[in-house]
Amino acid sequence: TVRVLEAHCAVGGTWSLSRPDSALYEGLRTNLPKELMAFSTRQFDTSRPSFVRSADVESYLLNFAESNGLMPVINLSSPVTHVRPAPLDERKWAVSWTHDGKSTTEEFDAVVVANGHFNKPLVPGNLENQLPRWNGTWMHSKAYRRPVPFAGQTVLVVGAKSSGADIARELDGVAAEVHVADTDCPLDPSCPTPSGPRELQALGDQYYRVPGTRSGKVFWRSALSELIPDSNAVRFKAGQTLEVDAIIFCTGYQFEFEFFPEGFIDVRDGKRVRSVYNELLHPDYTTLFLAGLNQPIVPFPFFEIQAEWAASMLLHPELLPPSQVRWAQVEALDSRIEQGQLRNEKAHVLDDQWEYLAQLAEQAQLPNLEALGQKFGAHRQLYRYVGGRRSRCPGVPDTYRDDQVSLPEH
Repeated sequence: TVRVLEAHCAVGGTWSLSRPDSALYEGLRTNLPKELMAFSTRQFDTSRPSFVRSADVESYLLNFAESNGLMPVINLSSPVTHVRPAPLDERKWAVSWTHDGKSTTEEFDAVVVANGHFNKPLVPGNLENQLPRWNGTWMHSKAYRRPVPFAGQTVLVVGAKSSGADIARELDGVAAEVHVADTDCPLDPSCPTPSGPRELQALGDQYYRVPGTRSGKVFWRSALSELIPDSNAVRFKAGQTLEVDAIIFCTGYQFEFEFFPEGFIDVRDGKRVRSVYNELLHPDYTTLFLAGLNQPIVPFPFFEIQAEWAASMLLHPELLPPSQVRWAQVEALDSRIEQGQLRNEKAHVLDDQWEYLAQLAEQAQLPNLEALGQKFGAHRQLYRYVGGRRSRCPGVPDTYRDDQVSLPEH
């Protein structure tokens, strides 16, 4: 028996704008093409552009669930409240959830946690502690929906990865000024673009006007270092101060597993799940899987291979190495972090996601490994092409999303 417990009232997870705590904004389009994003058994609607809207992804996931006969095993509006080893048989799991005000507990042979990592917003600790004494308004990008409420304001966007760059672009021409504080703000006035390095207009130390924006009033600045108390002012790492009306923190999320007993899942700095072997399996519990911890990835194909690995380990536990080998992998990562070679926040960042998937496929003894390797190679090639088409300057027009792309022959 398989049971899927979904907190929301509809299939789609984080891709559903109707979800009350959705992390999506209304203007969102994928930054990966649909040609990369599909599961192996069902493609996206070919009539749609390569870079689709969130509603297209939500529709795709619903169609996938329906066409594969999954709806009867999905319990919607059923948030999980507890997961713990069963009291009478620790080889099983007692899982509790609520639905329509009623609590249910059932025992399962295995548990796959797939609650994503866009639930609990992260504001860097030093800044979060300063917020109570700061006079301006602020939000995390999870709460952002549209640019109109910021009309005429001076807005500071903290972070310039996917959401930060998108939100800065949406605010351009609506807000009076958009300032983007970013740890990757260059020391020299040059920004990589698809057509080559582009000169930035330097206005101060690590303070640039971004070229090519609609209003000419998007600025790229060094990291945010301080919220000056009892004021609307902020200070940047390069030393300058600025009065702003609002701050949008595009600073990511932290892992949260509140349905486990306290301490059961060891999470470090909110960003590293220590209790995991192969980025997926609890080292002590060979029937507990924590899927989708990694970033940046192409989500659905990535989850598909992780799911196949998990199924293979459940069917053939002899394929797993012994506990001491699983823990040795965890402790090797501990050592790198203790020696300053890696930070906890980067622990789940893969150098090459397809190399990792190929390793999972081999360990799981999946069929057609050669064909899978060719597919991974084609996906890697398209992924890198799309990455090269994006400008690294925050707030500039996202013309790469107008491309129609296809996978290389493999």
